[in-house]
Amino acid sequence: MRALMFLVASAVLVPACASVPTGPLPLQAASVVQEGEIRFLLGGGTLDKETWEPTDKPVILGAEYVRQEADSWLGYELGPRLGIDTATEGSVDLTLVTFEFYGGYHHTFRADSDFRPYVGAGAAIVSATADASDGFVSVNDDDVTFGLYAHAGVAWDLGGWVLGLDGRYLGGTAVDLFGGSWDVDMTQVCLFGGFGI
Repeated sequence: MRALMFLVASAVLVPACASVPTGPLPLQAASVVQEGEIRFLLGGGTLDKETWEPTDKPVILGAEYVRQEADSWLGYELGPRLGIDTATEGSVDLTLVTFEFYGGYHHTFRADSDFRPYVGAGAAIVSATADASDGFVSVNDDDVTFGLYAHAGVAWDLGGWVLGLDGRYLGGTAVDLFGGSWDVDMTQVCLFGGFGI
């Protein structure tokens, strides 16, 4: 009987002990992006050249909050982005400023990895302000529109800090400026850095 009990105990305990990790515990799914992550973005945008040249290449500045829970397939994101471009045509100084606040859904692939691809999509409120000045006379106009965006990128987890690359498209916009109707649809490519909170 003792021999039989020993065999049964061995059959149960040996595989169980073998399955217990002996080294450092692996990273859990609750990585920095799932706890919440703040990102700061810097990059460039491209507007329709025929409409906005020579102010069709704005510098993009932004901030973004991303959250995806450990037990959830889908998270969310929100934040502002600012685009600024200036140029001079003859004696006229031109400035185009766009500002948007957006929010949408976010999904991170391989959330337990240090190298995390992601996608996101949602809606944005966008304002556009155009200004022209020759030093004596200045004219400007502004308008607000709604748009939709989609983006994808990759984030590299550095143990509480994060670096990454983001590609984004904003579309479906329409603004009325100086008596005409234009769009401020934009492709953006940004580098970002941030940290988990």
